[in-house]
Amino acid sequence: MSAFLYNSVRFMLKPWRPKREIFHFVFSKAMTESSATKILFQLRKHIQEKPKVLMLSINSAYGDITQAQIVAEAFQQAAQNLDAPFYTFIDCYALGSAYYLASCGTEVYANPFSLIGEVQPSKKSIGFQNVLENLKINYRKSRRESILLDAFTKVSEKQLEFVNKELQTEFQFALDQIKQNRAGKIKKFEESKIYTAQQALENGLIDDICTFDEVLAKKYPKYKSRELTLYKDESSMIIVQGQLHLAIENLLTKFENNCQLFVNENAYHDIQEQISELLTNALNNIDIQQSAYDLMMDYLNDFIINSNKY
Repeated sequence: MSAFLYNSVRFMLKPWRPKREIFHFVFSKAMTESSATKILFQLRKHIQEKPKVLMLSINSAYGDITQAQIVAEAFQQAAQNLDAPFYTFIDCYALGSAYYLASCGTEVYANPFSLIGEVQPSKKSIGFQNVLENLKINYRKSRRESILLDAFTKVSEKQLEFVNKELQTEFQFALDQIKQNRAGKIKKFEESKIYTAQQALENGLIDDICTFDEVLAKKYPKYKSRELTLYKDESSMIIVQGQLHLAIENLLTKFENNCQLFVNENAYHDIQEQISELLTNALNNIDIQQSAYDLMMDYLNDFIINSNKY
């Protein structure tokens, strides 16, 4: 009797929520492994509530096509299991891998002022050879030649050839998938072109020009939607930027206060360790948002310019 009473009270206290409603996911980050993991976690966490409709708003540019494929497949599979439509919305822009993700929707909508397209896979890599030369740091490694890019050595012809083949494979995969997703709808699609919403509509890249609220009011006026937003991790980004700035200031101060830096073996070793730690932290901890990436490059450029003075 006590167990029955306990379960009855627990049921009554549990907040009421419609069993089948609209789940609206909002994705406004660069497509990386980290951001893909977060949105997949949200999807798997809430999919057990069996929503009637899945909606995904996208405001993203470029990023990793592999992660976009993983996210797209997860949403499509979830929609299939739920027997629910999957709508995608382009808020401001969906470029590169972001448009590939958008094209996976049952129907694709775009804001009137959005930018769409330019499916051109790219690979970013920072080279620190000049930094090492300016600091007179010898970088050594003991291993067989690798086809993977190394930030501290010059890119070889073999590495360049491998990267180009990899990008071409990614490009062809993305192109084939987009054409398959928009089969019978795409009239013309120039891979390197950025389309306005009106141009995208005319060429079959999207189904209509309207906002999430307009579609909601038109198609599902009686259903309530739940918004599941992936907020940018601004706090951690600010912390890393601050650490980066302080580390560079510290290095510049050492240059300024010790003109015989490279004669002093201990100081030389210390500066080498700090440079290594600085670059490792910057690359590993910043979730490569374009703004943080640009800021990091500005800091490093200032560092190189100032280091030439001493």
